[in-house]
Amino acid sequence: MSAAALERLAAARAFKPMEAFDELADNHVDFDELLGGKRREAALAKALQGTTPARVAVLGPSGSGKSSLIAATLADLPAFLPLSIAIGQADVGILDSQARFGQFIIRELLRQAKGRFATQQKIGRRREAALARLAADTTTRTGPVGKLALNIGIHDYAAVSTEIRSAIKSTESDLNPSQSLEGLEEIARVFSAPERPTPVLIIDDADKWAGSPVPGDEDKRARLLFTSALQPLLTLQLHLVVAVQQHWKKLVEYENLDKRLDATIEIPKLPKDAVPALTQIIASRALDVGIEDITNLIEDGALARLEAEYDRSDRSIRHVLRVLDLALRDAADDSPTPERLTRVHVRHAAHKLGQ
Repeated sequence: MSAAALERLAAARAFKPMEAFDELADNHVDFDELLGGKRREAALAKALQGTTPARVAVLGPSGSGKSSLIAATLADLPAFLPLSIAIGQADVGILDSQARFGQFIIRELLRQAKGRFATQQKIGRRREAALARLAADTTTRTGPVGKLALNIGIHDYAAVSTEIRSAIKSTESDLNPSQSLEGLEEIARVFSAPERPTPVLIIDDADKWAGSPVPGDEDKRARLLFTSALQPLLTLQLHLVVAVQQHWKKLVEYENLDKRLDATIEIPKLPKDAVPALTQIIASRALDVGIEDITNLIEDGALARLEAEYDRSDRSIRHVLRVLDLALRDAADDSPTPERLTRVHVRHAAHKLGQ
């Protein structure tokens, strides 16, 4: 049974890190659940449910769970609609110009309106569960939040798509950078109608700047992001959540931006003995493909090596998952397939990824 379970996990790519924002929520194990307290997911939810638009930074190293935390929190809040903007491909020229950065966002929102909204993309199971909880709650069903929760979902995406596209075209902001702020204001007005979901503009994916071959390019882009690109967004009647690399916290430009933020949420480091937390994350992924018990599937030595990889990679959960995914596939290729994943499998996988 153990060998068959390993083969099943490998075939399903159960531990392959998710890249698309819409997929992240369903695979996230809350840090508040792993470590206790209400300082991460609960803190972001509280900030977003205030009476005025929130400006929030989520800080953490690359791969530590920033995007997943944001996605999971919003999935639990069905009255909110995440508008995630991947800025990894934004060059210095875009970041240095508020008009061009605004146009960059406009074009990304237009792409989403033509794509995932227009095609009425299926909502994830975490968001679906949150909708079901609200629908079952008789105390909210008759109130505005309850009505909204019952009305939004798959069928509302088509209307949102049409109105976003109309708002953008009315200003020609996808063609004229100077009209980009006006275009963003028009989009904000689309969601101001009663029983419309509340949009949350998410600036994400800047982790990819770390791969630039140009010395100093990453910090240069970060400085432009904080001093120029983001400034107009702070004036919009939209919630704004920005994923920020941990080491950017020391930049003077970020310190100045931080003064205008309503909240800062830092991705925590797992405890010194990270094995229990990592095991919980692994078990959650395994359960998604029908494996209910991983106790006898992974040797203690393999878990210890995964913990070492977490520390070595500056607490990147994404790296741990990549190592585990490759280790499982290598194990499934063994003949015969082993009953358990060993430390050797994990070590070899880590070595391959490090090459």
